[in-house]
Amino acid sequence: SQEISLQREGLARTSHDLESLAYVYSWLAFLPAARGQWSEAEGWLIPASEAVERLPSARPAAFLSQVRGYLAYQRQAYDQAEAHFGSALAAFRTRDPMEYVLCVGMLALTRAERGDGLGARAPAREQETVLATRSYIFEEAFTPGLTSRSPIMQSITALPSLQGYIGTTAKDAAQVILRGPEPYRDPVL
Repeated sequence: SQEISLQREGLARTSHDLESLAYVYSWLAFLPAARGQWSEAEGWLIPASEAVERLPSARPAAFLSQVRGYLAYQRQAYDQAEAHFGSALAAFRTRDPMEYVLCVGMLALTRAERGDGLGARAPAREQETVLATRSYIFEEAFTPGLTSRSPIMQSITALPSLQGYIGTTAKDAAQVILRGPEPYRDPVL
């Protein structure tokens, strides 16, 4: 909800967490877009863009592109929507399989709405393939990668080898401290 998102914005500002701010602002743009409140949605895109531009990670920018695509889709600006979804997919493809699946589905819908049934089938098949082929159960020994500082890691001097994990996607407000190995780098903690 908007109220919870505004609370998250306050927490992200207080903790100086620019990545969380980028996600919160993108989400705050998505919410009014879903209600057809275009001006309000556009207003949130400005701070989202400013936050994203200051981040080294491609994922927040991809999420913002996905939100821009959704806004364009809702306005029936299908060419713009397709361009934004394509931009997001390029980053999500290797970094975030679950967001990739959601975004490729929106690309298929966009092409279908534009009247490109054949063009809509390719992302739909790709979505099915990703869901069918990517195993979310990782059963190999690995040492997680530290991606963020956290007080819970203060007394830990070395990371242990783990025997596996179940793949997931971090929620927008989550602070990912440990990640699994390439190519997916799933959140572990």
